[in-house]
Amino acid sequence: MVIRGNMLTNTRVYAGEGNDTFTMDGMNTALRSMYAGSYLFMESGNDTVTIKRTGVTNAGQIYLGSGSDTFTQGDANDQNNTELSGLLDLGSGTQDKSNMPNEYLSVYQDGSNLSLGNDNNIDAVTDVNTVTIYGSVSGEILGGYGSDNITITKNLTGNVSVGDNTDTLTAGWIYGGATVSMGDGNDTVTVTEGAYNTTISLGAGDDVFDATAGVMGILLARH
Repeated sequence: MVIRGNMLTNTRVYAGEGNDTFTMDGMNTALRSMYAGSYLFMESGNDTVTIKRTGVTNAGQIYLGSGSDTFTQGDANDQNNTELSGLLDLGSGTQDKSNMPNEYLSVYQDGSNLSLGNDNNIDAVTDVNTVTIYGSVSGEILGGYGSDNITITKNLTGNVSVGDNTDTLTAGWIYGGATVSMGDGNDTVTVTEGAYNTTISLGAGDDVFDATAGVMGILLARH
């Protein structure tokens, strides 16, 4: 599926079960944006979501569902000028037995009340997710039981919580009250520029924290 424009408020896209591909690629950078109040539900399967380079903020809510998924926002050659200010859920299962919001519809709206059949939106421990954001994150990224590998090339000022498993996070700067929770497991956090005014929790496990510049904040490690 290719969207050659913006996803405006109240837009909802359901990809359904299976290995799906979703791409936002408008003719110019002003037409590659998810507005606040727009939703993308990829549901079960090994899905790929790509939002091409954009100079504006991606404020939508993206739920990758279960499976080993790949999410890419921005482009390596375009000066890291994209930003995720909304929500990226990798299959977290953070709300009781479901991680889906009230806006997620489980049945057809034609009066038949038939199930859409997409009941599994939570990662298994064998799922592996890969996230690459060529720019900054001021919003939130949520992982779960799967193994989550997240790269943010510029700034993290929002929140990252990836749950228990072997997870990795690489970011340029982490600051501005940002919080990072890696959960239990053998995790790796790499900071390529520096970290300050932040809380980073590594959880239980054999963890690695690698910072090439100064760190001023709270680092919590539990073995």
